[in-house]
Amino acid sequence: MRRQYQGAKDITAVKMRLRGAFSQYDAQRGVYSFDVFRPGVLLTLHRRNFVIENADAFRDWALPVEDAKAVRQRNPSGSVVYEIDLRPFAVSDTQSNTMRSQVIGLKVFTPEGQLLHEASLAPSEYRDLIRSGDTADQHPLTADILTLQGLNLGASRSYFG
Repeated sequence: MRRQYQGAKDITAVKMRLRGAFSQYDAQRGVYSFDVFRPGVLLTLHRRNFVIENADAFRDWALPVEDAKAVRQRNPSGSVVYEIDLRPFAVSDTQSNTMRSQVIGLKVFTPEGQLLHEASLAPSEYRDLIRSGDTADQHPLTADILTLQGLNLGASRSYFG
């Protein structure tokens, strides 16, 4: 796992520009939804996947009905360009090219470049970065944890058959 952390240690922020679309207006909830933040979507840049842990916080754009109509009139197709600022905070322990990340900033533009929407995450909500060597200090393995996993510290050889 050290190699996975080493390969990602210098990645502290990522800015992506992606094309996408917003949904039809959901009048019951009073929102447009952004397709880029659908559940299960991975963002990929230079063969590295970014799993967005807080996508639900940025998925919906709440607007009163009249404002939503005005947005749709300005942009009937719903096509947009997303500018997404990501903050990676951990490397997947199972896939070396996958990083767990947070959206810390979002700008949504029309294809012509007109800003439609902007949102950001408060710095107090940023996840702590998990770096190589950090996890052992933060989460020591104790006998209780190992026992829960079916292992015993100091078990005799007969325990292992």
